[in-house]
Order: sequence, then structure tokens, then C-alpha cells
Amino acid sequence: AQSKQQEREKLLRDMHDGFGSQIATMRIMAEHGRISPEALPRHLEEISADLHLVVDTFANASDLTLASALADMRYRLRRRIEGEALRLHWSVDLPSPPPLDSTAILHILRIVQEAVNNAMHHGRPGNIWVDVDYITSEGTLRIAVRDDGVGSIDNVRRGRGLNNMETRARELGGSIRWRNHSPGVEVELVLHPDEGSGPPGPPA
Repeated sequence: AQSKQQEREKLLRDMHDGFGSQIATMRIMAEHGRISPEALPRHLEEISADLHLVVDTFANASDLTLASALADMRYRLRRRIEGEALRLHWSVDLPSPPPLDSTAILHILRIVQEAVNNAMHHGRPGNIWVDVDYITSEGTLRIAVRDDGVGSIDNVRRGRGLNNMETRARELGGSIRWRNHSPGVEVELVLHPDEGSGPPGPPA
């Protein structure tokens, strides 16, 4: 029973952070007249692709890597913001594949996705930077999402999205922090994949 409850909680988090976030974005764009009937099939296709990602992950797809998953996310996010006054900047430095299983990769994707969506919805930025670095000698993976919008961590409201990000970081044995960046906000996730699952990192 406990195992089933944990699986239900995982599914709820994935629905909120994945499909829920994308549907919320579509609703906001529709309310502001920023989505056309012609664009609707493309957005629905992205949600469908996201569903396949979750299914593949829970099926423990053996060919999934962090680099390929991030490349796919980059492509999908760029299609989502096509025509918007917003630029996404990606810097991915993965000299060798970090030892991550498919579930860990999904956790990382969801944290990045939630951070990007929060920046888009609340910060109204002109730029969002996603930086991924893996220091092989230290076994340290650092993922940061930063924007130049008007948001501030002082005005961040606690909700399911932020709680899910913290829960995912704990399950990864890492730590997550929010920082004001003047302008904008930076979300930083730090992991040590070589150490495997472990206790939560220091508090944010």
C-alpha cells in the first residue's frame, strides 16, 4: 500500500510539473489572445510528447541520457515560445554522462521545467539562461536556471510547484536554492550523482 501511494504521489507531481504547467501556459496565452487556432495542434503535440517522456521514464528506458533529454527539452521549449519576446540561452557542459537512471533524469527535467515556467509566468523576462555543468573529477552536477525578469524570491509564494521541486531535489540526494540575481531570480540544483542516493543537501 505504501509503495502504491508513493507511485501515486510521483504521478501527481509529474502531472502538475509537466502537463499541468504546459496546459497553464496555453490557458494564459489564450486569455491574452496570444495563441492562434493554427498553433493549437503544435502545443497539444508538445503535451503528447511530454506524456511519452513520462511513460518512457517509468518504463526505465535504457537509452535515455541527461544530454539527450535536455536536448529534447530545449527543442520543445523553443517551439513553445516561438513568436514571443523571449530568448532561451542554453549552456550544457557534459564531458561524460553523469551516472543517472531514467527516474533521476525525469526529476531533473521537471525541476528545470518548473523553474522556466515560473520565470515565464511571474518574472516576465526577456532572457532565460539554462546552465548545466558536470565536473567529472568532483562528481558534481550543477544545473542553474536564471532570468532577467522582475521577479524576486521575496515575493515567491509557496505552492505545489516549489514543494515538488524541493521534494525532487531531496529524492536525488541534492540541494536546491533560490537567489535574487538583480534583475531576476536564479534557481540552482546541485547533485553528486557518483554518490548515488543520499540524505538531503543543506537547506535552501
